[in-house]
Amino acid sequence: MDIKQALSKFKEDKKHRFFIINGKEGIGKTRAALSRAIFLQDNYCIRENENILFISNEVLGDTLEEVKLDVNRNNTFFTYLNNNVEICSKKQLINKCFQYITSRNPLKGKRFCNKDVTKAFILEGIGELRQKERRINKVILTKNIDFLFDEIFYIKH
Repeated sequence: MDIKQALSKFKEDKKHRFFIINGKEGIGKTRAALSRAIFLQDNYCIRENENILFISNEVLGDTLEEVKLDVNRNNTFFTYLNNNVEICSKKQLINKCFQYITSRNPLKGKRFCNKDVTKAFILEGIGELRQKERRINKVILTKNIDFLFDEIFYIKH
């Protein structure tokens, strides 16, 4: 079975709950996955709280919205009542989850982790930055991390 047949077969598959699609660029994986999401929405999302989340690479964000609008032209009545397909990148999903957690956190405005863990994250970030930009070794010294940490905390609050 070639890739085109496999993609069209998977769009309306009723046996499997999850799929991972990989393959060469430009063979229609994104369009097939979106068609699958619309198929699931039309056939299985009857209640308002039933949703489909479509997660993609960041670079495809604009393309996905265009394809979604194009695919949505051939929908059923239920699709117009409930728009249950949400498309987002991994980064957007992480941000949404973080916003959800912080909005319901009783420690709002306070740290999620202790000072040592935060410093470790800052040191890791500085290490990655040093690999990319050699000049930073002269600007940010590891021995000054406490000062840098205090300044970042002061700016944030």
